Amino acid sequence: MKYGRTLGRFVPPSIAIGLWIAALYFPAMKVCLSTGKASWWENEIIVGFGYMGVLAGHFGWFANLALVGWAINLLGGFRSITWLPLTAFALGCSGLVPGSIWDDAGTSGYVCGRGLGFWLWFAATAVPLANLVVSAFVSSLWRWRLKFQSV
Repeated sequence: MKYGRTLGRFVPPSIAIGLWIAALYFPAMKVCLSTGKASWWENEIIVGFGYMGVLAGHFGWFANLALVGWAINLLGGFRSITWLPLTAFALGCSGLVPGSIWDDAGTSGYVCGRGLGFWLWFAATAVPLANLVVSAFVSSLWRWRLKFQSV
């Protein structure tokens, strides 16, 4: 029994953190500017300055905070808090909404493509939710088994 708890405690955060780190090595978003040029934004830029996306109505960057909080909570030996995986995934889904973006020169543009880095990051925000669903399913099976075993 201890092995299962340890496995469930370390594997999901390791997968999420691994996906998040892997996402840093690939382009994240293709931004088409109003000047007609398009450029790929790397994840290092988004990680460093993503919190400023709130000014443009983008909240996806804050999924990173929920993801880190969930990983620290699980690696620290505590049970998963329900609202952290839900928040991480909901904020991650907000990154799917196309929106306007401004570059350093103040030229407006829009997201016209998403690269592998974005999808790896999005998968990293889905891991906590998958862990929550699987752990709830396994615990309900365990309770069901105990219920009929005692009869």
